[in-house]
Amino acid sequence: MTNSIKLNIVLPIYNEGNNLDLLLLDIIDSSKGYNIDPTVIAVNDGSRDDTKAIINKYIHQLKITYCEHEFNEGYARSLDTGIKAANDIGLLLVMDADNQFKYESVMQLLNHIDDFDIVVGQREKRNDNWLRIYLGKTWSIVGRYIFQTKINDLNCGFKLFRTTLIKKISINSVGPGVNLEIFSDPIIKSSKIKAIRVAHYPREYGNQSGASIKTILLSLKDLMIIFRKRFFKS
Repeated sequence: MTNSIKLNIVLPIYNEGNNLDLLLLDIIDSSKGYNIDPTVIAVNDGSRDDTKAIINKYIHQLKITYCEHEFNEGYARSLDTGIKAANDIGLLLVMDADNQFKYESVMQLLNHIDDFDIVVGQREKRNDNWLRIYLGKTWSIVGRYIFQTKINDLNCGFKLFRTTLIKKISINSVGPGVNLEIFSDPIIKSSKIKAIRVAHYPREYGNQSGASIKTILLSLKDLMIIFRKRFFKS
């Protein structure tokens, strides 16, 4: 591979200051070894920690597009902000900033992107509490059997898209339903998708919010938004 791989990396970030140093150093080091030319789109979703200061430490070592929400708007809005801010060229990796995925695993996805439009991670063993695992499985079942999505681990936070493809998708979700909205879109459903098993690690720092009452209520709101969008377009 002579030419470097142009890769947008969208990182939705909310109070992940304790995880960012390790993640950004991994992106710098692994990208050199894999001949990747990365641009990190860091979306600070109203964090109350030192997220902005940590990101600023790396602006001379890494191409970073910094976006900031004044208030916490949630994962879906952060993802939408990051995708819109990404360069139009190359590939786009959506990645959680909590270090439960290792950036070095990106090669497992890149090895297949020449033959597919989207390569998604599928967690070999999910290292979360039982409620998050249950809710994740529920989203995947709803996706497969009601919306005919093509993947078994819908909310896995490690996905690779062709940038021009994902930029065609409009996002109206406000919470964790965003992956169902994306993968139930007719454009995505008609695309070639490959699932690859990837390692998922226990969270070492910070708190998870995916099983909070607020997040569950947002999930129900998202479900109504997506139902209306997919089945009652008028």
